[in-house]
Amino acid sequence: MYTNNLAVRRSGFDACGPFETILRGADVVFGSRIIAKYGCDAVQFVPEMQVRHWEIDSSFIWFSKLWIYARSYGVYSPTTGTRPLTFRQRLSVQSAMMSQPDSTLMRVIWLFCSDLIGSAAYLLGRLSRRFY
Repeated sequence: MYTNNLAVRRSGFDACGPFETILRGADVVFGSRIIAKYGCDAVQFVPEMQVRHWEIDSSFIWFSKLWIYARSYGVYSPTTGTRPLTFRQRLSVQSAMMSQPDSTLMRVIWLFCSDLIGSAAYLLGRLSRRFY
């Protein structure tokens, strides 16, 4: 669960907060607490809500962040029970993206390549954790 764009009721923070003091993944831990207490319906995706992350201005930076997130996964995953998307789930997301009205062949190719490179960056981040 990514909380790139998070709005929480005060009662949610009072009951399940605050965020953990860890390098990465505090949002995942907090989200897992919300779900454990209130159920999956307490977390919703709102596609109309958009945020621009100014620090991500290139694909390289995004892939670097995936590597960093993967390294942090071992810190928070035992307490949250979260896991990355499976290959089948990623294909499902890609399929949904390809069916969008503004989808073009170049966008489909870019999405596929980005997912492939991002998956490799994530895997390398997970593997690099073993050497520390």
